[in-house]
Amino acid sequence: MTEFLTDVVQPVNLPATILFGLVMLYWLMVIFGTVGLEMFDFDMDLDADGVDIGGGGGFLHGLLQFFHLGEVPVTIFGSIFAVLYWAGTILGNHYFNSEWSIAVGVLVFLSCFVASLLATKLIIMPVAPMFRKSSEVDEDFKRLVGQLAVVSTGEVTDAFGEVAIQQDGPPLVLNARCHGARLPKGEVVEL
Repeated sequence: MTEFLTDVVQPVNLPATILFGLVMLYWLMVIFGTVGLEMFDFDMDLDADGVDIGGGGGFLHGLLQFFHLGEVPVTIFGSIFAVLYWAGTILGNHYFNSEWSIAVGVLVFLSCFVASLLATKLIIMPVAPMFRKSSEVDEDFKRLVGQLAVVSTGEVTDAFGEVAIQQDGPPLVLNARCHGARLPKGEVVEL
């Protein structure tokens, strides 16, 4: 155990250890409810027109799509990457850099960085469609905001009710709740 702890805090392993520690701290804060899952998630709407490689966006856009970083939350991608990168750096330096040489450490550092990025992509690839579908559903719900609907149940209260949105084909029926006054059947409401 002492050898492992010594390896973890070696200067050649320290950047990966710090990254891993930050990721672990983040997930502990999520578990204890100190922060929300969305704390470090952000939309990546970046433009790299100067480095256009053709086909619907610049180089940066293509790189983000390659790693599924518009579909999968950054926190999940970063967490998987940090674990793989940390483990690879610790093992790589333990087996290939027992002298703790900075030059070999940099080589291990860079090779583990690239290998961890590619391994993270392979791990995320099967689950990326699930995140894509949930974001598409969110967009559908956002499209409904501001539309008019008709109360279709006897009334809508703070505990029960449904509204129907007229559209081509059958109406879209949604569960609804209102705070305060009760809404009678047939009342037109804005979502």
